[in-house]
Amino acid sequence: MELVQGFQKAVREVSGKGEQSEGLCGTKAALAIFRVIMASTNPDVINDSVTAIFTSFMAVMAALKVHFARQLTLGTKIGDLIHKKAGPLFAKVIESRVDKQWQDWATWGVQAACRTIGMSVAMVLFGYVNAFHAAMAGADIFTDGFFAVAHKQGWTKELIKDESMEETAVQYSLAAAGIYWQVLCGWSLPWILTFPITLLLLPFSIVESILYSYTGLTA
Repeated sequence: MELVQGFQKAVREVSGKGEQSEGLCGTKAALAIFRVIMASTNPDVINDSVTAIFTSFMAVMAALKVHFARQLTLGTKIGDLIHKKAGPLFAKVIESRVDKQWQDWATWGVQAACRTIGMSVAMVLFGYVNAFHAAMAGADIFTDGFFAVAHKQGWTKELIKDESMEETAVQYSLAAAGIYWQVLCGWSLPWILTFPITLLLLPFSIVESILYSYTGLTA
């Protein structure tokens, strides 16, 4: 907030609406903005803010790396199981159909293909796990709020408490519908339904893409 206020003050000075009666442009305007920002902000506050942002970034990166590591471990294990059962058979078939100079690569190629299949299966499985978690969490939040509003508006005589039979039945029904809808739509809604929301959340989507890209590069 202090940095924003300093920037606003600098813009007023450059445009001639501050203490200076004449506006500036070009390099002089940039230098004037820099000087005003430096003079009107507290270095300790800026340092604490940058530290907090960096700490949050590293915490998110750690969580994403753990998630990626779990996918990688599960995918490798699934791939090794596939290779253990089907690898020798496919390797023999490939070795019998290629030249002798390429036969040494048959085993490696089959193992790489099996691990690729294992990673794909692991990603699909994690997708279902994430869908289940999101559906359950969303249904829980919805039922808590809905029953509280229903009791406040007089739609129900008594407040339906959390973990009651009625609340659990509604929650599980909504969660099942949520999971079915996610699977049916391929984990995403049609763009015509989400366009206004995705436009508003575009900055967050960009940050998410950067985080996932950075996770993949540094994994």
